[in-house]
Amino acid sequence: MLQACNLDGEPIAAYQAESGESYYCPACHAELILKSGAHKITHFAHRNNPECAAHSEGETSEHLTGKLQLAQLLKVQGKTVIVEYYIEVLKQRPDLFVRHQQQNFVLEFQCAPLSVEKMKQRSEGYRRLGIAFLWILGERHRLQLGITQQIAQFIRWLPNLGFYLVYYSVKRKKLELYYHLEQADYLPVASLSFTTANFQELITFMKKPLRLVPQKLTSRQRSQQILKFQRDCFYSQGKIRELQQDWYQEGLVLQQLEFFFMQQSYSAPLYGVKQLYWKSKYLLAVYREKGKLAKLHQLGIRLQQQSSFSLPLVKLEHVWEEQLVDFNGILKKYHWFFRV
Repeated sequence: MLQACNLDGEPIAAYQAESGESYYCPACHAELILKSGAHKITHFAHRNNPECAAHSEGETSEHLTGKLQLAQLLKVQGKTVIVEYYIEVLKQRPDLFVRHQQQNFVLEFQCAPLSVEKMKQRSEGYRRLGIAFLWILGERHRLQLGITQQIAQFIRWLPNLGFYLVYYSVKRKKLELYYHLEQADYLPVASLSFTTANFQELITFMKKPLRLVPQKLTSRQRSQQILKFQRDCFYSQGKIRELQQDWYQEGLVLQQLEFFFMQQSYSAPLYGVKQLYWKSKYLLAVYREKGKLAKLHQLGIRLQQQSSFSLPLVKLEHVWEEQLVDFNGILKKYHWFFRV
């Protein structure tokens, strides 16, 4: 915590506070202590660590330093920035509250784990008040080979950027935009990136009329997919085993159906499990209905919903529709398969 109140109720920043004086939390009014050391900048913390609705304890050095660096980035561009401004009606205290040209927006620099429900609650609170908000992620949420639910919940979508995430590197003092996020079974997540130390440059780039198309898989990537899929079928464990048993009842072998599941291109980063799981179940239903796709539309949507991450900031219905249309297009190419 970088802001507190003194005995007179006046706001005071941690770097201005004096040791031995009394300071209080602006949200819960509990007594605070002033902390400083070699690894963290000077900051406040609750003396008795109560359950304060507006603050989480144990802030990392990255979070404390990052808030100040981000505030400075905005201030040099003429914006009014209030660090840890307490919004009474929401019982929330965003990291940065920004005022610019009669508009308010907040920045949340998220370095620690956060449940989907808490993240959704905070975001909906800002929406109710008409306050624009942006979640900026720290190193803990850095994209690696794949996407996890802890990362996925912060994904947003724009027509010109596709699915995207925003990061801030305290070490490099840089804002990083990862956009055109895509995924494919058995392969690392794909993305494009833009890096800047200027917040206005980031906003300007995010408004550019970019024309993005799904990235096609190379022959090597498709070979990797097939090899890993065949390996999973050989070991026959977990969900793959369940799918194998379902197809065995129809007198068919799952690994011989790879031409249905292996993608030609990357697709939207929606799924917390391999896409071949929902596709196999949907394909099985279509097979049993002898290729009658129209009867199974709702099933295709429901199977995708069950396989998807929770993305509170994105409306997924239209994306599920697009994915189903694409997969149905593949099934129609192999119409001979359904002539039982």
